[in-house]
Amino acid sequence: MHFLPNKLALACAIALSLAACNDNSSNAPADPAATKASLMQTMDEALRESQALDPYGFAIDAASIAKRKALDSSLLKRLDALDPSVLSERDRLFYDMIRWDLQINLEGYDLPQSQIPIHHFRNRVVDLADDVGAAPASGKAARTVSGDFDYFEHSSADRVEPGDGAWRRDLDRTDTAPALAMATRAKTTMTPLAWYQEHLTWLKAYDAYLAEVKHQFEQASVQGNTLPDELVDRLLAQLNSKLDGDMLAGAYLGWQQLPGDADATLRADYKAVLDSINSRYLALRDYLDYQHGGAYAVRLGSGECDDGFCGMTNGRDWYRWLLKKHTTTNMTPEQVHELGLSEVDRIFGAMVKVCHTVGKCDNEDVAQNKQSGQIYAFFRYLNEPAFFYQNPLTLWSASLNPDNAAGATLSGPQQQALAEHERALQEYNVFKSKAALVLPDFFDAERTIPKLDYEVVPVSYEDAPYGGVAWYQDGNPQTGRKGQFFLNTYYPYGLQSWNISTLLAHEAAPGHHFQITIAQELAAKDPDFPQYVANASYTAYAEGWALYTEYLADHDMGLYQGRGLYDPAVGDVKVEGSSAFNNQLQYFGRLNEEMLRAMRLVVDTGIHWYGWSHDQAVNYMKENSALGAGDISSEVPRYMAYTGQATSYKAGQLALIRMRESAEQALGGGFDLKAFHHHVLEYGMLPISVLEQKNKQWIEQSK
Repeated sequence: MHFLPNKLALACAIALSLAACNDNSSNAPADPAATKASLMQTMDEALRESQALDPYGFAIDAASIAKRKALDSSLLKRLDALDPSVLSERDRLFYDMIRWDLQINLEGYDLPQSQIPIHHFRNRVVDLADDVGAAPASGKAARTVSGDFDYFEHSSADRVEPGDGAWRRDLDRTDTAPALAMATRAKTTMTPLAWYQEHLTWLKAYDAYLAEVKHQFEQASVQGNTLPDELVDRLLAQLNSKLDGDMLAGAYLGWQQLPGDADATLRADYKAVLDSINSRYLALRDYLDYQHGGAYAVRLGSGECDDGFCGMTNGRDWYRWLLKKHTTTNMTPEQVHELGLSEVDRIFGAMVKVCHTVGKCDNEDVAQNKQSGQIYAFFRYLNEPAFFYQNPLTLWSASLNPDNAAGATLSGPQQQALAEHERALQEYNVFKSKAALVLPDFFDAERTIPKLDYEVVPVSYEDAPYGGVAWYQDGNPQTGRKGQFFLNTYYPYGLQSWNISTLLAHEAAPGHHFQITIAQELAAKDPDFPQYVANASYTAYAEGWALYTEYLADHDMGLYQGRGLYDPAVGDVKVEGSSAFNNQLQYFGRLNEEMLRAMRLVVDTGIHWYGWSHDQAVNYMKENSALGAGDISSEVPRYMAYTGQATSYKAGQLALIRMRESAEQALGGGFDLKAFHHHVLEYGMLPISVLEQKNKQWIEQSK
């Protein structure tokens, strides 16, 4: 329903004087239409004004942070002037969402967030270095960010080193992942001279940003909020990767192509800012290079709190806030840690049971299996090359690989590798088809099963060492472009074949494909759907839902009880290669992925709250999972750098399970699982605390 608001009430709402305008009576009810209009305008301004304050995503200086704080304070006061009780159920959720966002932002402004301006998982200095020497032929001009861009949430998801090959690309769930909206203009839409003038503005902003990054690191050294050597070493490696000797590689290429109609002033200004960028880039690198005279007060050693936030002056308050921001709950570090320990113990017991079921462990006693080493032998067995798709990247080249091998003459090893590549795609598509038959039993075909399908897409040869093991890319319901589940089939950068079921359930259906596409489809039907909500991103919700669907696949859908890839009733479960044996390994894959997320609760809080060292965290993960060395070597530094973020996955899943259990208990036989799933997904991402309130309302309405 579309309201036609009273113009006087609407004007008063926008002017923050709604109460005074309602019939001159402080007790008069607020106008629902005017209240809604003011809420929508507040959300629109939150996006628009944020972008105006920080068009390029470089605003980490004290003055800019103060302006952001003033803006958020003003927006929150505007919300306080409204009466949310007159809003519709949907709009009240949106009110609670933006209120939560503003409050958590305001709680964080007094923390020294800018003093860790970059790290190896958030490095805008390196992310944008290649753009310094851009020319109009690139089609890129000003690199602006969207209004919902959060500098300290942003991750550099596409720049993980090849040595971290088996990492999980589960950092950002936004349309552009990471949350950057690049304003690109083809050279046909602007003259080369206009392009260079616009690019010069960006270059000056990037130059100032480089100076501010160094300044913030200097402030951190003074105040005792510095990074440990493990992270500084990784950061230096990234910075050095963009240098050619003592020059930023390719920085002057665009300048060399300035058009003939560029005057002397533009040429001089352009050259001067490039010289400054090069100098400041080197100065930043040299300041951080503590092993060669750099003055950065890096934290050395592996003692208590040397690797975590608890070793910084403002670290503990900062960490409590980061946990709240990432989990979107009020859980304390102690609660998160204990929850993780409990989950790790539960999941490890289930792993031992699988080991015993397939005949690799003598019994189901956890302590005995740890002491005897049988469970660890099982973990090593599952990481043998035979369980990976044998499509070695080293067999291929840019000119000949599975992407372009059709009709080509292949060697014997290449033919075998191509067959393995195709086997991986075929097995994932078989599981996709089987899962699709089960989904209508748990999701409403009209409301909660997306009309838009997804497809399994192989990761390209060029992206294989960097792209991660698998990820989901949004589709577009309005254009019909399907969602895409990207699968890395290249060895050693892919996952074991016993991960098929849990990986596809998590990333595609009913995981991220459902979570993202349903929200897209519903928003497309609603002309009043606010962009603020459409652009919202909460990892606890997105990854919590994806982990919940792993639980659903096991607990309800029966994908490991005969409705999935393998039939547990066929063959001897103790005979390798039998259907029953393979089914147990698929179930183990679910446990191993769940274990990763449970360990994140323990390790993140262990490092940053309890003072664990890097090595202590690595050993804990080795002791409790079948993760390979490559996984662990990239995961632990991630937790050290991207502080608190990794706790959001399991926290979100467990919150969703608790919400479902509350509904089941309250509604008894009237509980409708399909309706529950629809209510969780219908408006897209929400803070968990807001979703919990929605769940309580849904339960009452369902009675």
